[in-house]
Amino acid sequence: MNVALIFAGGKGLRMENAERPKQFIEVEGREVIIHTLLCFEQHEEMDAIAVVCLEEWQDHLRNLIEIEGIKKVKWIVSGGETGQESIYKGLEAIYEDCENPKKSIVLVSDGVRPYVTNEAITNNLACVKEHGTSVTVAHVAEGIVEIDDHGMINRLPIRSRCMFAKAPQGFIVEELMAAHKKAIADNMTHFINSAELMNHYEHPLYVVVDSIDNLKITTQTDLFTFGEIIRRQEEAEA
Repeated sequence: MNVALIFAGGKGLRMENAERPKQFIEVEGREVIIHTLLCFEQHEEMDAIAVVCLEEWQDHLRNLIEIEGIKKVKWIVSGGETGQESIYKGLEAIYEDCENPKKSIVLVSDGVRPYVTNEAITNNLACVKEHGTSVTVAHVAEGIVEIDDHGMINRLPIRSRCMFAKAPQGFIVEELMAAHKKAIADNMTHFINSAELMNHYEHPLYVVVDSIDNLKITTQTDLFTFGEIIRRQEEAEA
């Protein structure tokens, strides 16, 4: 079983949009979360989708899903106090319904990451099948510096070895659940994403190199860029 776990529980405070969370902002005729869900809905190897969503927006999401004819969303659950807790809640729903969590794959992705290509999903699934994990990455466009507590540069990493961490991030359901339970037992609640959590518990992480177009919607500039990506794609298909 291949499942997508989509985290759409944030309120998007950096977007400076008071009316609605950023995952429900409309771009080119569809709200961002629908663009995201369709990436996984339309992939032939994906069997089901779980969405972690703000409770007060769940009815709206269900209505959008019905309008778009999306069939693979099997679970819509409320999030927790942190991103880590929210992902765990989504994972719990999947785990409880999963017949064989030791052989099932979960791809964790952001609800505001609306341009995950078929190729990226295929490559992540293949990477997890071969290695047990996958982390989508993209090459950095500029140099990276590491600074110290005094605001001085203390290291200049080799640029060719530096990558942006993106999503999806893929894991075996049983192994990701075990790592989350260890984190709860250890009172570890600070992990930013699933890869960081799995790395902490010494799971080797393998990368899937993807395009920089696989952007996460965080600012108004990101919204504009995503709109341009859609228009560019539509022109190419015309």
